[in-house]
Amino acid sequence: MPISARLAMWYGLSLFVMLSIFAFFLYESFHNAIHHDYDRHLQFEADQLLPHIKFEDDSLTINLNEYGRDRALVSKGTQGTYVRLFSTRHGIIYRSPNIAGDTTLAFDPPHSPERMS
Repeated sequence: MPISARLAMWYGLSLFVMLSIFAFFLYESFHNAIHHDYDRHLQFEADQLLPHIKFEDDSLTINLNEYGRDRALVSKGTQGTYVRLFSTRHGIIYRSPNIAGDTTLAFDPPHSPERMS
């Protein structure tokens, strides 16, 4: 094989490897940025809802009437923020009215260590 063909093959292979590495790092950075933004949004929503949830004497009280950020939570609509509260002992302990009867939003609660054994 002539030297020019070998050089062209090495240059092509080097370019392919460099572009592949660049594409991988570009994908990873976008992927991490999107997940970070999504996590930040979920934390914001949780921080907004937390003052409306009261735990007293082993009972749960949720009053979303004063929660003005998302009116879909207090109505029977299917839009907006969906809220579910899980207990490690009792499973789902609260569902917002906009998903109360919806089975298409299936989600398994996280398992506590005592339930996994």
